[in-house]
Amino acid sequence: MKMGRPMRYVSKRQKRDRNREKSKRYYHNHRDDILKKKREESTENVEGDFQFKTFLKDVFEGYKEAQEYSDEYLYEDRMKWLRDQITMNSINPNSEYDEDTHSFSIGYMIAQIERYGGIVVETSKGVYPKKGTINES
Repeated sequence: MKMGRPMRYVSKRQKRDRNREKSKRYYHNHRDDILKKKREESTENVEGDFQFKTFLKDVFEGYKEAQEYSDEYLYEDRMKWLRDQITMNSINPNSEYDEDTHSFSIGYMIAQIERYGGIVVETSKGVYPKKGTINES
């Protein structure tokens, strides 16, 4: 006679259901650990070399600088300028130095939204927002 636990003869369906129940119990007992691990994994993927807080500070500095620009300099299509600079190879979008150009440009466009009520865009129909719709402040 064999010693130990008797062998249980169960159907595949019963075995599957039993395993699912065990899995649910395990998750319920360890969910905080599992969620913490998933959060850590997701932040590792997002952070990498990119420092979000530093980036926001750079955007804010660009915004503060652009706020002081006259309409002559601020009322331009910044995205068109960026495209032109990249096309002429004046800017390397993968360079760390040029990341500053992009963060400044975002601050610049925020200053445009504040002053003009929108980002200045040059289209085939003209430049928007129109000069007459500029917020006077």
